[in-house]
Amino acid sequence: MKIELKQITPYLFEIPKQDTMNVPALIYASKEMVDAIRNEEGLRQLIHMSQLPGIVKNALAMPDIHSGYGFPIGGVAAFDAKNGILSPGGVGYDINCGVRLIRTLLEKKDITQHMELLVNTLFQQIPSGAGAKKKKLRVDLTGVIKQGSQWVVKKGYGEDRDITFTEENGCMPNADINNISKRALDRGKHQLCTLGGGNHFLEIDVVD
Repeated sequence: MKIELKQITPYLFEIPKQDTMNVPALIYASKEMVDAIRNEEGLRQLIHMSQLPGIVKNALAMPDIHSGYGFPIGGVAAFDAKNGILSPGGVGYDINCGVRLIRTLLEKKDITQHMELLVNTLFQQIPSGAGAKKKKLRVDLTGVIKQGSQWVVKKGYGEDRDITFTEENGCMPNADINNISKRALDRGKHQLCTLGGGNHFLEIDVVD
């Protein structure tokens, strides 16, 4: 099926409802980004998502859309509580990746001439990738597992309000490190306090 894309605004595109689609699909991205993924599997997965029973209003794709297991990575959908589906592994099984917005007082004109320096500084200061080697923070894994975001705040790396804005206040109740295998702990300690790898990213945006 040829994928028809209709531009709604400079940063919003629609795949109109057609054939077996239950709802239209919306893609939040620039024309350049959409052109780059036009023939990729992610858009077809977005259409498949729109065909699922009970989907409400639209199938949505964020700017990072690319192929997942069933849903595209970056795909968002809401389903009717009575007649919709429940899919715990729609995009895959590495669940609980978070999204955080940090607002600054900078304006676009303040950083336009300094983008290279800004990007290089971010790379230097924020460890990224699995097992990042530049990590400066020594981590008490037991403390993190038992206290979550509270451990970070107590060590001076965050503020009290950060706990409020973290799911489950950054710590699941009754967390027990004895229920975690040594293999899982060994993998986790190298990635903790890093941006992570794969589809994990940091971006700088301007809000008009």
